[in-house]
Amino acid sequence: MNLIFAGPCGVGKSTIAKIYSQQFNLAYLDFDELRRVHAEKTSFSLKYLNLKDVLQNIAPNLSSTKFLLDIGGDTVFRRNTNNAKRLEQIVWIKETYRSKVVVLSARKEILFFRFLSTKKRRIKEFSNVWEEWVNIAEPNWKEAGDIFIDTSFLSTQKTIQALEAQRK
Repeated sequence: MNLIFAGPCGVGKSTIAKIYSQQFNLAYLDFDELRRVHAEKTSFSLKYLNLKDVLQNIAPNLSSTKFLLDIGGDTVFRRNTNNAKRLEQIVWIKETYRSKVVVLSARKEILFFRFLSTKKRRIKEFSNVWEEWVNIAEPNWKEAGDIFIDTSFLSTQKTIQALEAQRK
């Protein structure tokens, strides 16, 4: 089974996804990197991002690969975007590639400190990112998600164990 990791910035998606993909022999796909490559090949705007196009054009052999797709916390569901269409695209990916969506989350106060340590973020940015996550992204990921893990008080290894327990 393929996995799609989603969650807010700083929740531990990439760290956990990289370790998990190595432990369980899954190809690790960084959606931000796929998107960057796609942008170089096409005229592209994040507002008009088509997840299907990115995956089909950049990873055409994906259907024959076991993979873990790490989708950035602020990539898919956003303000001023057709989020219903994005949700349809996530469902299409799940069905086409026989995938489950793993939504990682954390309590606001814990995520705040993690957020500041990722990508050299600043304190002023957190409120906007948090509000967009809570009001826009999280409700859509809850609809698309299959497995939900609160990483607030879990180590990386405990998060992987929780994921394995829910996958079974």
